[in-house]
Amino acid sequence: MTQDDLRIVLARLKNLETMTWAEIKGPKKSHNVEKFKLIKEAQDRLEEIGLDYLEELFSLRITGEHRVWGVLNNHILQILWWDPTHEICPAPLRNT
Repeated sequence: MTQDDLRIVLARLKNLETMTWAEIKGPKKSHNVEKFKLIKEAQDRLEEIGLDYLEELFSLRITGEHRVWGVLNNHILQILWWDPTHEICPAPLRNT
C-alpha cells in the first residue's frame, strides 16, 4: 500500500463514519460476499489465519476499483485486506 493509497482509504473511512450501514451497503456499493466466491488465495489465507469458519466477508468500496475486505460483526468492520485492483472477488464483466 502506497502513501497515496493510505490517504485515499483513510479519507473514505472518515467519510463513512458519518453514514449508517444502510447507506453504506447496497448492490453497487459495499456488500457481503460469500466465501466461496473469493479467489482461492483469499480462501487459503482465511484458513491460515484461522478464519476459514466464516461464511462471508464484507467488501467495503473505497473507489471504483479499490476495496477493503473485512469481517462485519455487530456494526463493526474488522479490516483484513487491502484490495487495490478488485482481485479478491472479481466483478463480472458488464454486457457479457
